Amino acid sequence: MKTGLFGTSESFVPLHDAAVVEDHLEVPYDKDKVKDAPNVDVDAGGHLSEQEEHRLYEHYGIDWDAAWQQAQSGTGPAAATPPRTR
Repeated sequence: MKTGLFGTSESFVPLHDAAVVEDHLEVPYDKDKVKDAPNVDVDAGGHLSEQEEHRLYEHYGIDWDAAWQQAQSGTGPAAATPPRTR
């Protein structure tokens, strides 16, 4: 998600509970919550470290352990959609 002055910054937002509305994606977080998300370093391959994932999950109030277990078991929204986005 583009944030900051002139939309020059990028913020990570979980896709959990997001919805496509007309021609855009809506997430269940207000703009201030997204703007206040922790800054993270994305490596050249576009990956976050596990520590950065934990910080983002905590910020958005998502149980990292439960999401990880769902992804590993192949059930729930975490299995269908990666929990981290740009």
